[in-house]
Amino acid sequence: ETGQFLLDVTARGALMPGADGYTAARHVRLVHAGVRHLVRAHVRESSGDAGEETEPINQEFLIGTLISFSLSILQLLDTMEIEYDQSAAEDYVHLWNVVGFLLGIDADLLPFDRDDLRQLDLLIRERNFGPSTAAHEMTGALLTVLRGMVPRWMSSVPQTLMRLLVGEEVADDIGVPKKGWSAWLLIRARPVVRLLSALQLHSRLMRRMARHTGRHVWQGFIDSKRRAGRPRFEVPDHLARAWRVENRTES
Repeated sequence: ETGQFLLDVTARGALMPGADGYTAARHVRLVHAGVRHLVRAHVRESSGDAGEETEPINQEFLIGTLISFSLSILQLLDTMEIEYDQSAAEDYVHLWNVVGFLLGIDADLLPFDRDDLRQLDLLIRERNFGPSTAAHEMTGALLTVLRGMVPRWMSSVPQTLMRLLVGEEVADDIGVPKKGWSAWLLIRARPVVRLLSALQLHSRLMRRMARHTGRHVWQGFIDSKRRAGRPRFEVPDHLARAWRVENRTES
């Protein structure tokens, strides 16, 4: 559903009032409000106090999530040494500022530029990051899903990409496994990577691998069996053609 949300809010014209992205963002904001209400009620029943430290989905967490969808994506491209248009990157950050506003980030805090987000990212990491049993469980569940969506010979690629992109410390905190043949190719073969970069081949190689893996993941999302009452995952037609995935019609 997060993947569907990303597609909805980033489509052309998606954030105009009444458009799919606008509606999706407002829906998520209502879900957040419902979660806050339920958690506050639970805390009051348990301890009689819903103090500030227990406030769920607060402004700090919303901003942290905004960073994960905006700045972090650009940082991942930098890590993978994939070139991109810097002007388009600024537009992308602005788009997520608008999404953040629709999700409930205080208008007095917006807009954030990339430097703002870098500083906030460091602060939020310092205040909130650390080992977590829940994170281990969620990471394990996510890896199980992703392994089922790529060819068997690529089964170690999701965990290797996770470790490469989030960094060793965070990967250890959330329980990302270290083993896998792809670790040598993507992480340990630094001299080879430097050589490929010098020959201007690395960016093309990483693009090709990301495209191949991504195609299988998106198709897996489309083909996945959803629980009753859950919406069907669907890629917009123009992206389906570009990514060479096939939307399935309900039988």
